[in-house]
Amino acid sequence: MMHSVTRTSADRKTALVETVFPVIEGLLPADGRPLVLDIGCGKGRSLRGRAKAYPHTWFIGVDLMISRLQRLAKRAGREGLFNIHLWHGEAHEALMFCLPPDAITECTIFFPDPWPKRRHHRRRLITTSFLNILYHKLIPGGRVDLATDDAGYYQWITQTFLRHPAFHSCAPLILPPEQQTDFEVLFNGKNRAIYRCAYRRKAVSSCKAS
Repeated sequence: MMHSVTRTSADRKTALVETVFPVIEGLLPADGRPLVLDIGCGKGRSLRGRAKAYPHTWFIGVDLMISRLQRLAKRAGREGLFNIHLWHGEAHEALMFCLPPDAITECTIFFPDPWPKRRHHRRRLITTSFLNILYHKLIPGGRVDLATDDAGYYQWITQTFLRHPAFHSCAPLILPPEQQTDFEVLFNGKNRAIYRCAYRRKAVSSCKAS
């Protein structure tokens, strides 16, 4: 299943809250099954691999490229992966408007755009304001798993989490080959360094969504 709201909508927030949020909220299992949010799921190699391995877990993939999501939706359908749901849009919007509080068991962010030039750092996904939003959407003890091939962005990520009062570090996620992203497969083939980190949401924090 894929949900898409036109990115140039005059009242996008209202459209998200009124159309996407009720659908996503209705997907959340009453029996407490885990929900994994994959931000920047891309072609979905990792998403599909994990969905196959954990059929009783819900997976929501978010990506900006609609063509990728369309191809992913068709492939997931052919493979009978009905525990995958896809959303076309910005990660901030997916978190802020499309998911209720305390909903996410795990959030994966694999190989986000590092925006290496200093003047572009403001475009990076991992910021204090983003972590504030993420805190409210994760369940207590919920985890965030990240991977990047950019050493500078890795330092940025770890420092941002270190300064944030709502998270503490934990052992990073190491995925088996069949659950790795296309980027990870490519970088492993080139013996390129991959930097990983992971964090858990603390039970109580004073941070506010922004």
